[in-house]
Amino acid sequence: MTFPRDTALPEPSGLLLSCEARSTKHGATVQHRLAAIADCAGFLLLLLSLVALLLRPMDLVPGLEGASLYESLIAACLLASLPRIAAQLQWRRLKAAPVTAMALLLAPAVFVSHVWGGDFWSARHDAMDAIKSGVLFLLIVGHSDSSAKLRAVLSTVAASVLAVTAVAALNYYGAIRVEAIQTVTQRAEEGVLFQRLCGTGIFNDPNDFSLILVLCMIVCAAVTTWRELGPRRYFALVPMLVFGHALLLTQSRGGLVAAVAGLVAFLGARYRWRNVVPALLLLALLALSPLLGRQTQWNLSDPNDTFQARLELWSSSLDAFRSSPLFGVGRGGLVERIGQVAHNSYLHAFAELGLFGGLAFLGAFAVSLKGLWSCRSSDADLSRLRPYVLAAVAGYAAGLMSLTRCYTVSTQLVLALGAAYLALVTRSSGMGVPRLNTRTARFVMLVGMTFLAGTYITVRIMLSRGM
Repeated sequence: MTFPRDTALPEPSGLLLSCEARSTKHGATVQHRLAAIADCAGFLLLLLSLVALLLRPMDLVPGLEGASLYESLIAACLLASLPRIAAQLQWRRLKAAPVTAMALLLAPAVFVSHVWGGDFWSARHDAMDAIKSGVLFLLIVGHSDSSAKLRAVLSTVAASVLAVTAVAALNYYGAIRVEAIQTVTQRAEEGVLFQRLCGTGIFNDPNDFSLILVLCMIVCAAVTTWRELGPRRYFALVPMLVFGHALLLTQSRGGLVAAVAGLVAFLGARYRWRNVVPALLLLALLALSPLLGRQTQWNLSDPNDTFQARLELWSSSLDAFRSSPLFGVGRGGLVERIGQVAHNSYLHAFAELGLFGGLAFLGAFAVSLKGLWSCRSSDADLSRLRPYVLAAVAGYAAGLMSLTRCYTVSTQLVLALGAAYLALVTRSSGMGVPRLNTRTARFVMLVGMTFLAGTYITVRIMLSRGM
């Protein structure tokens, strides 16, 4: 074979370089595809983990009794999502995500609270539990990197709780019998017994169940604004009514407080405060109305009333906090001292984890609410979703004032929803998102000191009236 004189022969080294470039490009393409497949698998495993966590099929299907379904799914999701987890732990990312930073401080706070008291075994055990709850937080925030994915997470939560609510309601009315669901029976002031609706698993308590019901009602309201669904989006009003009826069956005062707080936050964010005053007056009248039975009845002079009992617990919790203000009495130590939990998640965190853990827990909610209130995004989908995410976090945060759920995965889930939304706004060059700096630190300190002082004054005034 001959070549024309003016045709340059290809250099062997050039051929090798060309082949190597094509091979490198092909390898990079294959690696990118494998990473994309693993990422999709991680998101699917996250959704399945939420179903296992909220629906608890192990409690409903006899063949799955005792199976570690949630633990297995979340472990597989973690393995498939390690790059997303590692990315969130970078200092640059943490400075832009103060809610994530404070949520991650809970595990060290639990560890230090036990070490401070010399209990090293509990330090390792309880810190590991806190880390497991934090993993769910990181997975939700890491995978919710678009408004579509965040809405998928919200929809999965609502669908799972809807299934639980349907089963619980049928069990409540006697249509079916589910051993894993036990209704709570209490005695009213008149001596009449009444039942309170409970769910399965982590919601096998009417107060816990009421908080997730409020969140799901807000999610259903948000679905009605998803225009790409067309007229079908209004079908979300049906489960919204189911959740509302179930909320009444729980007879939970904390649930009613959460619903009112969520509604107030939504109206303020959506329509501005000057347009919301009439609605607030109606809500105040509703809170004083006897129409909702136990949920709007408050009797401070009755020593058997749950509100009066919680005031006593708050007073004892403040005493425990004063005995060890820096790092607390250790996780679980409050029950050993006063016989019960504080029935106030923020006060419980201060008592057991001291200023270190208490400020981290309260600060995570405070900064999340501040960011959700003030942030603005140019993305239309995110703008429409903002009042609903704010309402969900505000409602749950208000409900925690009467419950002790500072270590549970459901609390981490709600915090993660707010943090994921703020991360999306940050990526879309939004405005008003808090950062981890001295200004945020001062804000958290102010909120913490105001909470402690306000709680102390409230307890002293209310207890003196009840005597």
